[in-house]
Amino acid sequence: MDLVLIFNSIRDIPFRIPLSLEDKSIDCLTKHKILFDLVTKESYKARFRICSFLWSDQKIPKEILAIPHDDKCEHLYLEILLNDEWVTLDATWDQKLKKVMPTSEWDGKTNTKLAVTPIEIYPPDEGRKVVHSASEEAFLEDIRKSGKFYEALNNWLEENR
Repeated sequence: MDLVLIFNSIRDIPFRIPLSLEDKSIDCLTKHKILFDLVTKESYKARFRICSFLWSDQKIPKEILAIPHDDKCEHLYLEILLNDEWVTLDATWDQKLKKVMPTSEWDGKTNTKLAVTPIEIYPPDEGRKVVHSASEEAFLEDIRKSGKFYEALNNWLEENR
């Protein structure tokens, strides 16, 4: 299967941060786990990457940013090995959000842009650890601190699709 088609199919799943354990997750973690499974099924080597960013550095309305939340957050994306080079793939923001978020286009050869403005990019091993160490307890704590912010962000994203 064509890697660009695979990338586009995952990118264009509407992004949504889950607000409860029962809520369907379509965030950067979920999208990139699916993308990882699909590209590795096609016999490509891929690895998870993680960076930290500030929500306040993103192009989100001030009234949403004013809702209490942890400003510093982690973002997960992929790298795929093509022609002996690691190429960045970030399928976070769906195409319908291109008016308001940095939606990625991919040519199948070069890096995509990241969905966020990173303040620190961690070594490759850290991405794998985050994917395998995500806990229910950490999720619930994050929702306790930032759930109202995530809900407002989800609503704003939906309004802008």
